[in-house]
Amino acid sequence: MDYKKLLENEKVQYILKNIIDYETMVFRDGIIEKLSFILKLLDDIENEKYDLDELYNLTESFREVELFYRNWEYYKQMANTQQFISLIEFIDYVLNYTGNINLNYFYSLHSLKKENLIYSKNLILNDFYDPKVEKQKQEKKKRDEEKFIADYYKIQKNISEKEIEEYINFNREMIGINSPKIENISYPVIVFRYKDNELISISKTIKNLYDNIGSAIMRDNIDSFTFMHVPENILNEIYLECLLYFQPKKVTSNSFGIANSLYVTFSKLKKRYKGVYKKKIEDIIDKYDVPIYKIRDQFYIIHRDKFDEAYEKEIKERT
Repeated sequence: MDYKKLLENEKVQYILKNIIDYETMVFRDGIIEKLSFILKLLDDIENEKYDLDELYNLTESFREVELFYRNWEYYKQMANTQQFISLIEFIDYVLNYTGNINLNYFYSLHSLKKENLIYSKNLILNDFYDPKVEKQKQEKKKRDEEKFIADYYKIQKNISEKEIEEYINFNREMIGINSPKIENISYPVIVFRYKDNELISISKTIKNLYDNIGSAIMRDNIDSFTFMHVPENILNEIYLECLLYFQPKKVTSNSFGIANSLYVTFSKLKKRYKGVYKKKIEDIIDKYDVPIYKIRDQFYIIHRDKFDEAYEKEIKERT
């Protein structure tokens, strides 16, 4: 029999590492018996007396259940939901096993009884893990993921690069806060707020321009402002393009929320492409020259659609 070839099998290696009580092998009297046991076990596996997958599953199940049974307080503090689900599956595998492998050896090896497994399962279900609650959590998680994707692609481009440029270069008249109020304003408007000629912030409003300015005076002590009318259907796009181009003193990543922006932060991009490593995302950006925009040395944003195009090219190249 070719024991070397059999011992190269990873499942066989796992079984031997966990099924043998190595502590007894340090005693001279037990060595021969244990070696005989190992050789007979290998013969039985080779001759298919025992199904290798069944033997592997039993070995793994008993090992994991014993770890829990001896250390349940640790599991209660540190284990996550998936670990509890796996433990229940391990316990059920043993309790429902009807194959020809004698379980008494496993029970003896791990100093367990059938009652201990039943107790462990009840402990998990009653104190650590509620399948109904978990199902609700998973359903909510799925709804949240679906909402995220819907919000991620909610905004579509409605304006050309030329139109963006026209708004960026729009000749806005500087207005002092003590200047006479302007009447008959066409809304909505984008407002640029200044102090000592420094652009402090940019905002948008659909009414009451001077309420907007009053709040900025109280909050930031601005001394002047400008504004321009923008149609409502492109208001968000132009507002974000202005933030990107002019980069006011007060701007945060929250301004580029996925529900109203074609630009996304790295964290949102990673969430959209869950499972794709950060390094892979960076490699795609470099490979296809996807523009990255740095906002006042605080954070970076990426154009959503341009990265999507690059990602699709990468997938096509790999297939």
